[in-house]
Amino acid sequence: MIRKLAKLSKKSQKNTIKGIEKDLKNIETQLNELVKTDENLNRIFKQATSVPGVGKVTALFLIVFTNEFTTYTTPRQLACYCGVVPFEDTSDKTSDAVLKDELIVVEKDNKSIEIRRVAYWDVEKNKVYEFITNNLEISPDKVADIYKHR
Repeated sequence: MIRKLAKLSKKSQKNTIKGIEKDLKNIETQLNELVKTDENLNRIFKQATSVPGVGKVTALFLIVFTNEFTTYTTPRQLACYCGVVPFEDTSDKTSDAVLKDELIVVEKDNKSIEIRRVAYWDVEKNKVYEFITNNLEISPDKVADIYKHR
C-alpha cells in the first residue's frame, strides 16, 4: 500500500513540476516579447544586462522595482538599494591591532555554546596573541586589554 502511495505521489509531483516548467517558459516568452516590442524598455534592458553579472532576471527585477530606474536620483542611491555599497560600521570601532574577532559555536549532544576568539597584534612585543572568551558583549579591544594584562 505504501509503495502505491509513493508511486502516486511521485507521479503527481512530476506532473506538477512539468506544469510549473511550462508556465515558466510561457512567462519567459511573454517577458521577452514585451521587452522586444517596447522601445524604451528594450533600451533600458540592454543597458542593465550590459553590466557584468546582471542577467535577465536581475535586470527585469531592477526595472520593475525601480520603476524603470526612475525611483532613485543618484547611482549611489540605486547601489544602496541593491546592497552593494559598503558602509563603515563606526558604532563599535576597533583598533588596527585587532586582527580577528570570531564567533565560534560549539555543539555537542544537542547543546551549543558560543565562544569568541580575538586575535590581537602587540606592537611592543612584535607578537600575535589569541584570546578565547565567552563574553560577547565587550569590544575586541577590551578583550585584548583584559587578557594581555593578566
